Amino acid sequence: MESFRGKTIWRGTVEVFAVSDHPKAKRCYAWIEGTGKANRSRFVAVLELPPVKSAPDAVRVAIASEANPCYNTHDKET
Repeated sequence: MESFRGKTIWRGTVEVFAVSDHPKAKRCYAWIEGTGKANRSRFVAVLELPPVKSAPDAVRVAIASEANPCYNTHDKET
């Protein structure tokens, strides 16, 4: 669960995967979240690269990238 100003902004389960053959990342954090559209979900994956050191860090980075699109490098939904 991730909260901001006393309100829950994210709740879910983060899966942790080992990464092989990547020059820097050893782990990847991934989860499914709703898109706000009926019966639509999206998969989110974040590599364990600085500043990400844990599952909560991965969630925070993903939330921040959504809030500030100039830091968002993944493809947007069409």
